[in-house]
Amino acid sequence: MPRTKHHTLEERLRSGEAEAWAEYLETTRSRSTQYDYEELEMWAWSRLQERLTVIAARRNRIAA
Repeated sequence: MPRTKHHTLEERLRSGEAEAWAEYLETTRSRSTQYDYEELEMWAWSRLQERLTVIAARRNRIAA
């Protein structure tokens, strides 16, 4: 069965989601003494939310 453009775009979006979550986990699990964990976690969560919002907007454009 040939891949459709929609299917390929959806795969890219899922990959982007996975990368966003991996970045969050990597950031929050790092043992940096330069930053307080709470400060770092708030930044990482904010970045994750921004990335997921962009992915959701792209997914909505595809569905439209």
